[in-house]
Amino acid sequence: MTRKTVLIRLVAATVFAFSVAPSLAGGDMGGGGGDRSDGGGVVPCSLAGVNPAHHPEIFGNPAAARSYGFVQGPDRVWRVDGNCIGGRSGSPMAAAPASSVGRKRR
Repeated sequence: MTRKTVLIRLVAATVFAFSVAPSLAGGDMGGGGGDRSDGGGVVPCSLAGVNPAHHPEIFGNPAAARSYGFVQGPDRVWRVDGNCIGGRSGSPMAAAPASSVGRKRR
């Protein structure tokens, strides 16, 4: 083989190794710092990128949801409480109605 061919193969192998290594390492790909195996976490006071169906431990319990600053409206849509500061809701009316827990959205 010529030097040029060897160099091309070496560069290709290096690029391949660096592009595949993070996938093989299996590192945390989520941005929320959660310990979930699907790679995501819930950040207090933010519903950005959160699917409530994937976090029943939070959204299935009104007290747990309130601790993250989330409230469920009469239309059963989750929202961030207007008084949310660092995961603690300051609103006395932040509780989701007990009748709405566990229902699926239409």
